[in-house]
Amino acid sequence: MRGITAFFIKDLKEFLRSREAMFWTFLFPIIFALLFSAVFRGDSTVATADIGYVPEAGENNISTAYIDAMENVTVDDVKVFHINEFGDSERALSDLKTGKIDALIEFHDNFTENITSGMGKGNIWLYYNSADPTNYQIVRGMLETFTSEFMKSIQERQINITLRMMDTYWGNQTNITFPANITQDELDHYMRAWMETPSHPVEVKENAVSAEGSDPTLWYATAAIGIVFMFSGMISSASSIASEREKGQIRRLATTKTRPWEMLIGKMLAVLLILYIAAFLVIVATWLVFGKLMEINPAIFGMLTIGALSTISIGLTISAFTKTSKAAAATNAIAWRISFITGIFFPSSLLPDWMRVIGDVFPTSALLRGIRLISIYHRPISEYTYPIISSIIMTIALLIIGSVAFRWRNRKE
Repeated sequence: MRGITAFFIKDLKEFLRSREAMFWTFLFPIIFALLFSAVFRGDSTVATADIGYVPEAGENNISTAYIDAMENVTVDDVKVFHINEFGDSERALSDLKTGKIDALIEFHDNFTENITSGMGKGNIWLYYNSADPTNYQIVRGMLETFTSEFMKSIQERQINITLRMMDTYWGNQTNITFPANITQDELDHYMRAWMETPSHPVEVKENAVSAEGSDPTLWYATAAIGIVFMFSGMISSASSIASEREKGQIRRLATTKTRPWEMLIGKMLAVLLILYIAAFLVIVATWLVFGKLMEINPAIFGMLTIGALSTISIGLTISAFTKTSKAAAATNAIAWRISFITGIFFPSSLLPDWMRVIGDVFPTSALLRGIRLISIYHRPISEYTYPIISSIIMTIALLIIGSVAFRWRNRKE
């Protein structure tokens, strides 16, 4: 235990002496969270979205054609919209607020009747979950584009009907006659409505909703925590052990009672504590500036711990193949690539399929997604049991690989 304590204290002191390390670990994630929240608050990959809708009453509705057309939208053989039908608005809005769907479509005020009669506009209400600001903008753009194209088809249909009516009632007659039950004023009113509504046959109302207590700010706060865990976890553990090896400290351990594994555990605990402090500072800064406090409970704390250990173990493995602390710092390049691939910066809907698979199995990104579901969408942890178990297994495997690599390198020397 003395060895563990000695290396634990030693690494903390070295970290606190390094202004650069303190900036990137403590200040940078806070700057990232606050700047991105302030700015964004309020190419080869096919983005997809889970869309819910409440069907219109009756049969042969235009709303049915709207949904059918949406289901058939494909890009590069990928279905853009995944459609979910709901029996009532209350259940649909509940799933939207908890992040189970990305948007909700409701058809209001005799949608089909207004469009087919030409005497009114069809009203579509679109609801979006605004908790994830990036995904909100993407899904909103997708639905707006689709609805615009749908409106064009309705316009063309109404214009054609108008022309047929004009030909039926007027044709080439010199003296215009009307059916006995239609007066001149009624026909003028009817034709005027038909000629006016094709310009805007559908009225779209947009609504941004989110679960109570959630806010886009929290999304950026969790992203900042994910970044510091990814970079500082990997870089600090790799550089710290490589530095000890470079100074010959590991060889000197052979002449003392301290075992190499004690040094290893002490250093890992030091990095883990530093990551805890960084996460705490991000949460406090977000709360002080924006008044939004991220939920922290034992489940989230455990997920943060597992995510931190996974990146620390990767740094441990890298350190076995580097000779100097500067070489270990090249871990930065690896951390950048992993952070982009696993979806810490961007919604998983923007990533190619193979990247989504990596993001689903890589512990840090998978657990970060779970933390967002719990703290932002207020989903129960029971819904995320399988990814948590998978992340624990993956982290244990990474720790074993890192420990074996560490032991192999020590024997080699």
